[in-house]
Amino acid sequence: MDEIKLNIEIPVFGWQPKTGIRHAYGQALCRELQAAAKELSEYTIPMLHISRAGELGCGELERLLLVLRKSLDLTSAWKVADIAPEHMNTANLTVLRNFRVHWYRIDFGAWNIVDFKAMKRPYDYSLYSSIKQLLHFYDMHNFSALLLCGLPNQKTMSLRDSLNRVLETEPDGICLKPAQTAPVAVTEELLAFGREFLETAGYRPETVYDYVKSDLNRPPQPGFYWGVGCGAVSRMEDVLLQNTPDPDAYLQDSDNLEKLIVSAVRLNPAWLMEESLRQQLLLPTGADSLFFERKYGILFEEYRQRLLTRDLAKECQDRLILTQKGIIWLAALTDNR
Repeated sequence: MDEIKLNIEIPVFGWQPKTGIRHAYGQALCRELQAAAKELSEYTIPMLHISRAGELGCGELERLLLVLRKSLDLTSAWKVADIAPEHMNTANLTVLRNFRVHWYRIDFGAWNIVDFKAMKRPYDYSLYSSIKQLLHFYDMHNFSALLLCGLPNQKTMSLRDSLNRVLETEPDGICLKPAQTAPVAVTEELLAFGREFLETAGYRPETVYDYVKSDLNRPPQPGFYWGVGCGAVSRMEDVLLQNTPDPDAYLQDSDNLEKLIVSAVRLNPAWLMEESLRQQLLLPTGADSLFFERKYGILFEEYRQRLLTRDLAKECQDRLILTQKGIIWLAALTDNR
């Protein structure tokens, strides 16, 4: 059987004025999953990713996970859940732990008062102190703490402060993500500082953003993926599909896949080459230039020259490796897709 990654897309509801929107969206996700179950049963699902898991609320999240269990075979799936600090509570963690999530990604952003203000988030030390106690209570280490590099007026001192506080929670992974708000040179300096700091602390780079303590034994990410949710994107073979981005249309038509999918684009060789290359460029060892030359010829050569000319990548023993500037570029590209 072919492999496919399943992505469950949950939006941020903070701006949404409608009452009962979490319940309505949770029910719509369940209907879409049930409608897609037959087609998904033809694939092996080695990876499941739930974005913004806490946004639904404990009750709706539990119902969604129950439908996932009943509708799909997830016995071999590596389960990943993203969760924001404000949703880190006993109720949500109990539901996710009962679902046997393997890996959590906690979007801390920062852990010091200066960078809190730069993020314009209503966080304070009391929230993060309660999260720290919760992680210790559950003896949780199977998570990656996301920190931003390049916040307005951010210095190495404040990044070091955040890193030290995060290390007190003993995470198995830390993600340093460019914030896209500071000058490139400043972000480059912060990323370089963060990498050296984490390597000294015993973490090794798994990707150009992610640092881990040890081998996580997670499966490789499949080339194909199926998105569930409003505006979710799927890739099947050489076709890119997108669900309607209109919330009202999604809530109405989530159980009708023909109505739900509003865009189907056949992927050309250039898109396929760039997508495959970017996946390899995420690795600390970079991409195999000889492989891409043989497979894509002039398409790869032209793209490589653009990367080298713009100082986004460098060549080292037939490998194409991102520069610090290239790491920032790829993060922006990924965020906008």
